[in-house]
Amino acid sequence: MAHTIALQWNIRSINANFNDLQLLIAKHSPIVIALQEAYPKRHVNKEYDWYFKEAQPHHHNVCLGVLKDYPHKVLTINTDLPIVAIQLNSPIKATFISIYLQNQHIPQLQTKLQNLLDTIPKPVIFLGDFNGHHPIWGGNRTSPRGTSILNFSINNDLIVTNPNKPTRISPIDGHHSTLDLTIISSQLTQQIKTNVETDTYGSDHYPLTLQLIENPPEPQNRPKYMYNLADWTSYRQEIDFYLRNQQNWTPEQFTTLIRNTANSFIPRTPNNLKKRQVPWWNPEVAKAIKLRRKTLRSLRRATKNNPTPSPYILSLATAYRTANTLAKIAIKKAKEESWNRFVEEINPDITCKEMWRRVSLLHGSSKKPNHILYLNNTYTTNPTEIAEIFNEHFYNTSATHHYPTPFQKTKITAESQVITFPTLEHAPYNKPFGPEELTWALNKCKGKSAGPDDISYPLLQNLPYTGKTTLLTIYNDIWHTGKIPTEWKNSLIVPIPKPDKNPHDATNYRPISLLNCIGKILERMVNRRLTQILETQNLISDAQHAFRAGRGTESYFSSFESIVQNSFTKNEYISCAIIDISKAFDRTWRHAILDQLSRWGIGGNLTSYLSDFLTNRTFQTIIQNTRSSIKTLENGVPQGAILSPTLFNISTQTLINSLPTDIIPLIYADDILLIATGPSPKQTQQSLQKGLDKLQQWSRFTGYEISGEKSKIICLAPYHRRQSKPLYINKTRIPNVTKAKILGVVIDSTLSFSAHGQYLQNATKSKLQLFQKLSCGKRRASRQTLLRIMNCWLIPKILFGAEIFTRGGPKIHDTLEKIYHRALRHITGAFRTSPIDSILSESGQLPLRHILLNKLIAAHTRLQEKSFPADPLKDRTKTLFKQLTNQDLPETEKLTRLTDRPWNNEKPSIDWTMKNMKKEEYNPTMAQQTFLQLINTKYKQHHQIFTDGSVQLQKVGCGIYSSSSSCSIKLNNNLSIYSAEAFALAIAADEATTANTPNVIFTDSASALEALETGKSKHPYIQAIDEHILSRKISFCWIPSHMGIAGNEIADRLANEGRQKPEDITGAIPKQDLLRWAQEAVRAAWDRQWRSLTTTKLHNIKQTTHPWNDTAKPRDQQILSRIRIGHTRITHSHLITKDSPPICSTCGTQITVHHLIVECRAFSNERSQNNIPYDLPSALNNKDTLERNILNFLKQTKLYESI
Repeated sequence: MAHTIALQWNIRSINANFNDLQLLIAKHSPIVIALQEAYPKRHVNKEYDWYFKEAQPHHHNVCLGVLKDYPHKVLTINTDLPIVAIQLNSPIKATFISIYLQNQHIPQLQTKLQNLLDTIPKPVIFLGDFNGHHPIWGGNRTSPRGTSILNFSINNDLIVTNPNKPTRISPIDGHHSTLDLTIISSQLTQQIKTNVETDTYGSDHYPLTLQLIENPPEPQNRPKYMYNLADWTSYRQEIDFYLRNQQNWTPEQFTTLIRNTANSFIPRTPNNLKKRQVPWWNPEVAKAIKLRRKTLRSLRRATKNNPTPSPYILSLATAYRTANTLAKIAIKKAKEESWNRFVEEINPDITCKEMWRRVSLLHGSSKKPNHILYLNNTYTTNPTEIAEIFNEHFYNTSATHHYPTPFQKTKITAESQVITFPTLEHAPYNKPFGPEELTWALNKCKGKSAGPDDISYPLLQNLPYTGKTTLLTIYNDIWHTGKIPTEWKNSLIVPIPKPDKNPHDATNYRPISLLNCIGKILERMVNRRLTQILETQNLISDAQHAFRAGRGTESYFSSFESIVQNSFTKNEYISCAIIDISKAFDRTWRHAILDQLSRWGIGGNLTSYLSDFLTNRTFQTIIQNTRSSIKTLENGVPQGAILSPTLFNISTQTLINSLPTDIIPLIYADDILLIATGPSPKQTQQSLQKGLDKLQQWSRFTGYEISGEKSKIICLAPYHRRQSKPLYINKTRIPNVTKAKILGVVIDSTLSFSAHGQYLQNATKSKLQLFQKLSCGKRRASRQTLLRIMNCWLIPKILFGAEIFTRGGPKIHDTLEKIYHRALRHITGAFRTSPIDSILSESGQLPLRHILLNKLIAAHTRLQEKSFPADPLKDRTKTLFKQLTNQDLPETEKLTRLTDRPWNNEKPSIDWTMKNMKKEEYNPTMAQQTFLQLINTKYKQHHQIFTDGSVQLQKVGCGIYSSSSSCSIKLNNNLSIYSAEAFALAIAADEATTANTPNVIFTDSASALEALETGKSKHPYIQAIDEHILSRKISFCWIPSHMGIAGNEIADRLANEGRQKPEDITGAIPKQDLLRWAQEAVRAAWDRQWRSLTTTKLHNIKQTTHPWNDTAKPRDQQILSRIRIGHTRITHSHLITKDSPPICSTCGTQITVHHLIVECRAFSNERSQNNIPYDLPSALNNKDTLERNILNFLKQTKLYESI
């Protein structure tokens, strides 16, 4: 396929032929686009940089568009001619000029062109409409303009490369002429050829394309498996057949079997890149364009044989104009239908991830970048060369020779000493892996990207039983030998450009590493054991908040605020150093990690595996489907590996231990914050400098490079800013700043967070524009859809970091409210003058203050259930909750663990026999018979316990019954039935005998047993059950409720008795129940507030803040929303225009919604025909029939379009 270097076209108005231009771009993907008569100046395509030269008159404008991936620069031209020029550096180096010479005398034209040529770099390519005739380029006559252009070309060794075809057709009589020329420097003629399109694409000029004669290699995609078309049954049967006929599979043989089988039963995507296509292309458009081309060919043939206009030629010209018009109509219709489909696909039922993907389509195509890199004073597009350039760059990032020379000596000396690990063969973490661990790891895997071996997670997750057994055997062989297959330690690196950086410099790309999935599953199981050791033995400092269960940005911000609050309470000063470590993960010293593990006394299979994991790592870069050579990853933890974050956390422990005691570190991965507090600025500065000195010593020993220029110092004071004295690291002064970003939140010296508000305003502009686009026009997305987009896309953005920024002043809250309210106005379509409280109530949304409180409650309860100290957040949340709801926020029940069930804990025994009964067997008689059979056989020797929970009339209780005891318990009325059932199970498990007698607990709560079975539950009562069964022999059995099973009926009665006990139970509540109750209380507070706002027009119509049902048509819903709120264009536009209120010409009173719908005499007939009630609350309520009636009334009275 020819590679189009440029497209030139006299478009005769961008607006008129915009859609056809998109077709041309999709067809050719030109690097450069030169347009003449390019008016008005507007955004054309987001993948291009556009440069316009405005002329007088405006329809003489010219412009150039250049694909953003290609290196170029715009040239400043000193001329009065309509000209714009850029210099392109790749794939050819030339100056492209878009020019339009109007069809009238231009004095000294040849001199002006010569002066232009003398001032621009050579070689050159002129692309334009010259309005000059000459037989040399196919003209039927010679004009003075044509002679001047020819002389100019000859004098400057320029060549007109037009292929002797006409470039313009008169739509009136079909007359053809050649006015659009491509004029290039002679040295380019062996590289470029010019073609004329066979269609005018709606203009009266034909587009011209410039194509490279020697095409670069065609880009190719890496083929992927199409899992939606997979024949999984045959895949599993084939693998099972081979595994049963051969034993002792090596990792290489096993991966080959999986790959070959997948190739047989799962189709793959082609490796060639798909031709780009406009999203609105359809058969009707294709048919219309085909007709336009057909009529154009007929007209061209007729005028070629008979250039003199005749009735026949004029009729063909008329047919061509008609076909052109029909094509434009077809394209316009297709675009509208495409937009409608797009809007309809964004509905409230799709996931946030899918919604994000579809919404992102609005911003343009998701095409992959064209990698063009600068090397040795030239640009290259060759995939092999580019892959090697990236490979060299990524190699240097972690190469030993980039360490400081003193550390290189330290490294050599230390690594010459062999690290000894204790054997610890019988330590639990060194035991072989079991099937439960493999199942857990497979279930945790997400994504479909494959590593170098082309095997992704779905291929491993869909293995048959024999396949998983073989896989487990391979893993345990590796675990015992400590030797990982070499192929598993190689990674594919995909370069991703950093935003707003020069894309032609390899240093401005970050690597995404693709490792073999089969190796990552083993990593996941190893990491589970390793993290359990580190956490249970408290080996990782509390200062590290990243990559740890129960910690994250919430705990980080809460810790930061606790430090600030404590210091401000003591009237102390705070100095913070925000440290930037260059390439932290890439330059982590592996020896230090293993040495730290040895010091902690960890050894055996675990450290043997980790030692091999960190040695002989390799990588290769992939560009499209071209792989580079393999290079060694000399240092650092492997990017993309499951173990890497944990290993990095281990490497930072020596830093924390080396800091002075008066320095408080807060660490999130490689983001390090050092905090010093004290009674005076001088003391905090001195303390912080000592901490920086220790940090510098640590970096010299560990090889980390700290950038003083990129680090920052900020001093915090509650009322005024204290200027920090100069602080240094590695003899480099660290800049003092008054604001800085910490984990995405901009803090300022006074902690007002006003700078963060400004940052959010800028960051959400595009999102608000999207809401505006989706909520206007004839076809718009439904309100519920847009509200869901807002709640899963915009709200999390503006609320991130609320744990810390809500301590700021009112300015940050005002800024957030402006963003939120603007989004709501777009989504609801409310008139600009509508009160925001009415918009919130009508749409069923909470005020931002209430949303923020819900966010704080969620953060507080998450931290409290994990026993994480966060007193300032706790106090602020409880205070705000009390102020809003006049209720106290209960305490949160603590969890016993923060992770899934420990790998070495035995899985509970759960009997689902009665759950698996056939539907026709579900009757009391059959249930009782099946239960008795279980009792007399399986559980004859067991101590039998029955449990149940009860929730009714907002009262909660549970009951436990056995042959030796029974009890009924009153529970907190805010608990759910799930929690009540789980609490009963926990009590039963706690009271079960610890003797040799086995226990069986019968329950009708399938959800509680399912949560217990998975081992993933974060419910405190489920975790309590897990703890109890460690020291007891307990089985669980599900039984159906209300089937006459005696023990179950007694437990049910006891639960009801417990529920009806008079005492009021307070105390800690599981987070899940507390959040539900608190959110209901916050909603109720807003409901009470709304009921008190009696001055709004909406109040008499809608007394609740809960959402009403929306109409099927978004436009109708917008109309109903406006008239319910009482602010419409016809009634309130005078507030915007500063005019007098409108007066009804029939009744002589002010026009209001109430007057138009209930009172106005001009609409009496329509009111009667549509059965409109004579009071506004009844007329505008949420009943379907009344909504249809009111909409019909508005349409009949012609008021619909005035609302």
